[in-house]
Amino acid sequence: MKLLKHLVASALVVACGLAAGQTWPTKQVRIVVGYGAGGPGDIIARALAIKLTAAWGQPVVVDNKPGANEIVAAVDVIKQPGDGHTLILGTDALYSFNQLLRSKPGYDAAKDFAPIGRLGQSPLGIFVRPDFPAKDIKEFVAYAKANPGKLNYASTGVGGITHLAVSWMSKLYGLDMVQAPYNAVPLLMQDLSAGRTDMTMLATGPLMPFVNSGKLRALAVAGPTRVAIAPNVPTFAESGFPEYETFFYMGLSAPSSMPGAIVNKIAADVAVAMKTEDMLRTLTNVGFQPVTETPAQFAAFLVTDRANAAKRVEAANVKME
Repeated sequence: MKLLKHLVASALVVACGLAAGQTWPTKQVRIVVGYGAGGPGDIIARALAIKLTAAWGQPVVVDNKPGANEIVAAVDVIKQPGDGHTLILGTDALYSFNQLLRSKPGYDAAKDFAPIGRLGQSPLGIFVRPDFPAKDIKEFVAYAKANPGKLNYASTGVGGITHLAVSWMSKLYGLDMVQAPYNAVPLLMQDLSAGRTDMTMLATGPLMPFVNSGKLRALAVAGPTRVAIAPNVPTFAESGFPEYETFFYMGLSAPSSMPGAIVNKIAADVAVAMKTEDMLRTLTNVGFQPVTETPAQFAAFLVTDRANAAKRVEAANVKME
């Protein structure tokens, strides 16, 4: 509520300045991404940067700041002035999970960022080794229940997206599986496709090439609708498990001191960019579904997302320092 009041008050002040001829942006705009080059967040940010450079008449660049589950990027951004020249593209780790997993993450997601809007969301998919006996998610749940403690799942690490997603599914359906944490996704994929682990849950887009080549099998996606890049893979709901839904998203925000008028301008210009054919194609190619939100809608979404994140962290029974 305090943040919303600030945005409204700031909007009135800055709107007057903009109306009087003051321009923004006046220099290069930086979009900070908490992951290295080549990942979905980096690809989406770079495509968006091209659109915004054209719209704003100033260069928009992507600055990769990987490390500590997006904490390195977050700490960098909150130290910057809220003048609209530094933005951050983050996931649910940045906005919700870090606050729950760590006692001192180095920033407060609810207080330190002004939400601009989500750009897209990617349902997680459940993927199994090629020779796994279950052919769909219904058979998988039945098999896991019949073999407690015998299945292992390859995760992106304790407290990571796979760990939290599988822990939540296990709690819902009474499963007992053993975590095999990896600190590198390529090694995770290598072991899973070789049959050294049984399953994983990750973003659908990057794993579909492995499915198409026969190295993995996809059983279901955990979103409300099927994913364009995997049209033949059913949802959990279609398969008889409507209670389970889990996805990660990409959302744009800025230091919380940024005036509301600039927040709203950025949101409006981003919304225009995200509706273009090439941006929609970029999202589809990395397995994302487009989302267009106002700053207020993103702020409301984050309230719900943080409540859901708390349930998943509780199910995983994990705390990181």
